[in-house]
Amino acid sequence: MKRRYTECRTLDWAKSNPLLAQECINPPVWYDLEKCRNLDGEYGPLEKQLPRSLEAYLKWRRWTFPKEVVKLREEGRDNATALISHILSAPLTLASQFKHVCSTLNKNDSGDDIIHHQWCCVGARAEASIPIVYWKEFLMLSTASSLFLNDKKDIGNSGILPTIQSLDFTGPDIPPKLFEQSISIPINNNSNKNKNNGIINSRDNEDISSLSVSTLSLRGFHRGLFHESPFCNNNQKSRCWDTYVFFNPGFGHPNLRQSWEDTLNIIIRNQGQLQRSLLLTAHSEKDAIRDSNILHNVYGLKHIEYYENPFASRIVYEDPFEKGHFVRPNHYVATVII
Repeated sequence: MKRRYTECRTLDWAKSNPLLAQECINPPVWYDLEKCRNLDGEYGPLEKQLPRSLEAYLKWRRWTFPKEVVKLREEGRDNATALISHILSAPLTLASQFKHVCSTLNKNDSGDDIIHHQWCCVGARAEASIPIVYWKEFLMLSTASSLFLNDKKDIGNSGILPTIQSLDFTGPDIPPKLFEQSISIPINNNSNKNKNNGIINSRDNEDISSLSVSTLSLRGFHRGLFHESPFCNNNQKSRCWDTYVFFNPGFGHPNLRQSWEDTLNIIIRNQGQLQRSLLLTAHSEKDAIRDSNILHNVYGLKHIEYYENPFASRIVYEDPFEKGHFVRPNHYVATVII
């Protein structure tokens, strides 16, 4: 029988071993983005294959576990991997969809040597409190994805296009004072990769103008419901997001369906001629089916195809509104063009 969230073995283990658990989730130092093309022979050097699973990603990042965990063998690795999956689920889920979103929206048709993308996380909860060091993982994987969007071979000495991205958070559960933070990573071979653990923070005084870098800005746009935000009340047409992100929204959940109506009406029905995308996740197959039915039957969206997310959290818990319904954050994922 599946255990409740509060009874999860992984969380019990982390609670009993807090220092060891923290060591497990500490990201490793910088690792070359271009290595995504050849994971130690797992894929051919000409294959250009990004990591398709959490295990492959951890291998690519050289993410190692403490010797105390290794000694526990399978149990130790499972607990450590589950902890990492939980904190990296949102960043890696977004990054894994980056290539598909940019390709569909033709983001690089202009011939620009930089990919620009603006994300808006609607109804954000825990995602808005993820430490910025873990968003570095998003930036690394999404930037590596640009390798597949570019035919040139001299960008950043690796064929990887620099990216400039922003992620805005909206929702009543985001922190009261969510200040803007920026993180940048160098993508050329001549940069100092180990400085600040591979991170260039906007608060530093380092001159990065001479480097080929990718940048992500995180900011709290509105603490409250999206349809009550300045974007909607003041008709701020100048603010335009490329992708709206909904982590486990529960559009079709009996307890949540009505609360989403005004927001979905604005995002889906009032976009004019601009092409945008939705990135959707669901806690379970049941949630995915309910959300898909609402989006199709009520809002007329087509081609909604959820599939199991390789970067889902491996922490399982019981739906507080529905006894016997066990869920995992971001278990299923879909990208839809509107």
